[in-house]
Amino acid sequence: MTGPHLAQLMAVFLGSGLLLLLHFASPAQASSIKDVGAAYIAELNVLFFFGGWDERTPIVGSAGYINLTAPFSVDSPPITSIPSVPVLTSRLVPLVVKNAIGDSFDIIVSGGVTAPIPFQAGVYVPGTTAWTYSVIKDGGTEQQPRIRVTVNGGRNSEGLPFGPAVQYGATTADGVFGNAHAFGGRVFPAPFFNQLKAIDRFGAYSTVSFNNNSAPAPRVDAQLVRVNSTHLIVAGGDGNSTKFNDIWLFNIPQTTWTRYPHTFIQPHAFGGFVAYTAPSGNRYVILIGRESPFIEYFNLSANGPPQAADTTGQGPSSLEQPAAVMIGDQLVIVGGVTKAGDPDQRFFRVLKVKESDGSKLTFE
Repeated sequence: MTGPHLAQLMAVFLGSGLLLLLHFASPAQASSIKDVGAAYIAELNVLFFFGGWDERTPIVGSAGYINLTAPFSVDSPPITSIPSVPVLTSRLVPLVVKNAIGDSFDIIVSGGVTAPIPFQAGVYVPGTTAWTYSVIKDGGTEQQPRIRVTVNGGRNSEGLPFGPAVQYGATTADGVFGNAHAFGGRVFPAPFFNQLKAIDRFGAYSTVSFNNNSAPAPRVDAQLVRVNSTHLIVAGGDGNSTKFNDIWLFNIPQTTWTRYPHTFIQPHAFGGFVAYTAPSGNRYVILIGRESPFIEYFNLSANGPPQAADTTGQGPSSLEQPAAVMIGDQLVIVGGVTKAGDPDQRFFRVLKVKESDGSKLTFE
């Protein structure tokens, strides 16, 4: 896609203040990285990413950001590198903290999985350090803000079990704790957990007590998303001999669970999970998964059943453990491992989401 077609697309997306969406693969840009921690700072319109799991390495500590204000090709996104995560870690949980003065933010990254010291091949341990990335807007223009990023010394953290579902959060300097969460996981050879952990602005973890007996079964590699200021949703995951397709809502102020009246079409684990509020006011929950159908979604406002997504354009047939962030009406996907032979091996992907008739979504 070149020449006038590219110019027309750039003009369309420039007006939206977000980014250019192109539907073609570039094997030269291949990525086998999953379990990336991603965090979006709306005030800067910048998406940050941290660490991950490379099928070849396997744990990586690279970090960077992408300015989403100016249009660009997703085949060659303008990634700006920032200091690497000091300890190689995958599946980090980021929490964005807006500081009280100016365009200044802290991103606390914690949890995840790291390698033991000294290194032992095939042995991995829960990460027990919380790192603070200080982010300051330091001039530049609205289209190209100049951002200064430093990483500060780590603090000891309780850590998380292996394979929890995680949800990045955002809070303010005086915000209450618990704006990022993690659910479930396991510590080998112990059984699976169904604990919900809240992560505060200092990278400290606490276990949330439930006020009712009904709760999701213990599981690993589920999906977790915050849909508004009061509710989280947990869905899917794997158990000892069970693959889950159930959906649960957690009321944060009341600390109670409610099972959603429908289930996903297929069990899903290792997926990305986002919430989207359409111009109509309908609130949707979208799952990007490893199993078919690749994308499922449901209308939470109407208690609707999950349905397979209608997608256009070229893209992967599945993704294992991508990071997903909803920015406006665009679903931004970072990392994720595709099936063998899939021609779409990009690290960065975007889908524009549209509500077609008040109850259905299309993805292009």
